[in-house]
Amino acid sequence: SHHDGDGVCEHAASSSHHDGDGACEHAAISSHHDGDGVCEHAASSSHHDGDGACEHAASSSHHDGDGACEHATSSGHRGDSICSEHFHQSLPVCHDHNIDIAPRRGRKPRSARPESQLRQYIIGTMKHPRIKEFLSHALESDVHLRNQLRYITKPFLPNVLEGATGLSRARISTRTWKKIWTICKRSRGMAPPVSKLCRQRVLMSKGLRSDLEVFCTVDGAHGASLVRSVEKIIDMLGLHGEERLIVTINSDCTKLTKSSSSDKKHTEITLSILPYHTQNNSVEWQQRHETRMRNSLSLVTLMIIPDKDNSTNLQNNFWQYYMREIQFLLNQGIHIHNGKALRGSQLTDQGKTPSSRIDIEFLFRADLAGHWAYLREGGRSDQTGRFCIHCNEQLQTKQQAKFFTCYTVGTEQQITWAGLCDLFQLYPRDMQQLNSLVNAPNSRGCPELFDTTNMQDFAIMRSEANQNAIRFCQANPQSPIPAGTKIACQRYIPINREYDQLRELNMSALEFVYCSLHLKLRISNTIIKFIHSLADNKAKLTRVNQLFLVKNVHIHLSENRLQEFSSQLNGKQCDELLDVLPDIIQLLVPDRDKQLLWQEAILELKSILYILQTQHHANISKEDVKALPFKIRGFAFKLVRLIGQARLLQSFYLHSMMSGHVGDQFVHFYEKYGIQLGLLNMSCIEHRHQLQGRDAYRAAAMIGNSYIGSEKKKAAAASNGQLDHVWDMHCPCGSHGPSRNADKKKFNNSVRAHFTSLWLLLQSYPCVN
Repeated sequence: SHHDGDGVCEHAASSSHHDGDGACEHAAISSHHDGDGVCEHAASSSHHDGDGACEHAASSSHHDGDGACEHATSSGHRGDSICSEHFHQSLPVCHDHNIDIAPRRGRKPRSARPESQLRQYIIGTMKHPRIKEFLSHALESDVHLRNQLRYITKPFLPNVLEGATGLSRARISTRTWKKIWTICKRSRGMAPPVSKLCRQRVLMSKGLRSDLEVFCTVDGAHGASLVRSVEKIIDMLGLHGEERLIVTINSDCTKLTKSSSSDKKHTEITLSILPYHTQNNSVEWQQRHETRMRNSLSLVTLMIIPDKDNSTNLQNNFWQYYMREIQFLLNQGIHIHNGKALRGSQLTDQGKTPSSRIDIEFLFRADLAGHWAYLREGGRSDQTGRFCIHCNEQLQTKQQAKFFTCYTVGTEQQITWAGLCDLFQLYPRDMQQLNSLVNAPNSRGCPELFDTTNMQDFAIMRSEANQNAIRFCQANPQSPIPAGTKIACQRYIPINREYDQLRELNMSALEFVYCSLHLKLRISNTIIKFIHSLADNKAKLTRVNQLFLVKNVHIHLSENRLQEFSSQLNGKQCDELLDVLPDIIQLLVPDRDKQLLWQEAILELKSILYILQTQHHANISKEDVKALPFKIRGFAFKLVRLIGQARLLQSFYLHSMMSGHVGDQFVHFYEKYGIQLGLLNMSCIEHRHQLQGRDAYRAAAMIGNSYIGSEKKKAAAASNGQLDHVWDMHCPCGSHGPSRNADKKKFNNSVRAHFTSLWLLLQSYPCVN
């Protein structure tokens, strides 16, 4: 009754030594035990030596002294330390979270052992040094033992669902997966087989197509329902308790393949969801959502357009299908029923009452070409001549670099010099430098940079009486400025452009986000073009290139004076340029005052870029947010003053910095949503093309070509080997997309877009957390 062969004492429950769980429960007064479950019998006893393991005399046929049963094979044992007579009866069986040990022959059933005790027993057993040593040697050579314990490894390995989605995410082919798990014989049969993984992908694709209501447009683009996509993301992220959510619609066109005739491109439109940030959110909450927004794998595919992102493609494929859904979400929001958001609006339409409602707001992330395509206005091809997406500035005004204006104080206007600086978002020192530059006695005052149709106002502004009034106001910033005083100011243009389609949605152009990364790239390009023009001979260009080489800057200026620098810098090159720029200015600019002004401008630019690109809310203070619009406009004024060439000041982002658009949008997002502009840049969207987009296209191209070939063979077999001109094919999604006979190129693009979208959807939703 003490042992059943597994090394654990099984004394009867009536005994005062044990209660059936293998640990001794004798009273502390006993000489056998001290209450810790380990036998402390005197050494004179033949049963124990004090280490808790049975040391029965060798005359017994049950034990040899190591605590394991060594019964003769004739009595029901096979000699491997495990009793086979009652082997299956001694296995624990789980019933309602309790462990019942089947009673042995002729014994009363014991009480159920709690699961926590069984867990402690397993942990203690597996930590035993002798068991560790035995398993480390036996598992390598004992095939039978390894096969018996193989089930333990299953929870540690990817299951079928994780394997099916993880392969796509990690860009591993099924052939590579099979080779990895057959390198060593011991690992064979442990991972899910390739057949199950492929079957799971097919089932997941069908499920996603049904849940997301995937459709095909007339032009061959494939997209999912916006409402269903937002509902599914909310369910996967567990955002049911939020009152308001920000849904960002991200679009970017990428080049998939290069060829001499034409390059393959597609436009991927993705979604990302971010809750409002409030003061009650913890630091961990902020870090979790900020990390998810920066991760390209957290973006969820909404639509694949097998073409570039021009206004026609976005109008026919995006606005035509998503306009109503955007309007529905803005008005109705997301309805939560029984803790789930998926198809909640349908349950509400059926008369059921939702448990909660989440308000939705939209932001649009894209590069400049994408914004022009979304809004169908702006850019050089705008029919009204308004190039900017945020204001009504004319293209001709930008080309002439009309950055300043002559401001006249009204008769009933009570404004001080400090108030005027706040009105135009300029520091007093920048406002003073601007007026000193315009009103210098031995200069023309740069009238070509002023947006004024009446040159008489410019002349009055430079008059002695007006200059005395300005100097008095500068000395007394809290005194009212006399009426009629004309002051040189940097033009401030609010974000006020209106669009018909945005008016229907009750949205403004403020929701179309500037990319801080592209701003950094374009401003750096402006500076490098100025350097190239400043080095007016071959010797200076050579010295600049040598300086780049010494400082390990990966930029090279062409020594051909007629060939202007046209390469687009990347982020690393921009950082390297800003670090070496003071040395270049010292080399090319002999004027000491301009050198100091350049150094001041470079420091301001670095500070501005740091705040604009910061993606952590905790790294920005309210004082930084309040001062940023003044810093941006002050730096833009210095840059215009230092470069001074209108042809080099044509950057759209320089116009946005000069007019105050960037600072206004940064403050708007921070105050309304609690998010910073750097969290909404395009870096993760462009990184997604490299990690997933191009691989998905290559896989889809192979699958699509195989699909077209198999359909041709089936049709040829059905028609006795001949295909007539009547035979036609449509997209495999079964919708009324482009047909093969009508437009073969559009049909091929549609097939590839179909498989590309399914491939990206498989990667998107399991990885959304």
